[in-house]
Amino acid sequence: MADRLLLPDRIIRNMDINKDGEIDGFQFDICNPFYTAEPVSSIRSIQLKVDGEKVNTEKMSLIIRNQRIKIEDAPTVYWI
Repeated sequence: MADRLLLPDRIIRNMDINKDGEIDGFQFDICNPFYTAEPVSSIRSIQLKVDGEKVNTEKMSLIIRNQRIKIEDAPTVYWI
């Protein structure tokens, strides 16, 4: 149930970030339907597995209002 609330459209898109024709990663939308005024700084950790393998948080970032925020920097972002 929680995965349907946090991953509402359940769509994962491949991303070619540097436009070289190679897939660099993937993107998906997440949401917090329980509280909309929660700042990014409330994120303490995120665990993600793809095909059963854990993804290193150094390779993860959030994009909020066209701003890229590295997961390890999230606890310091109080203004979003």
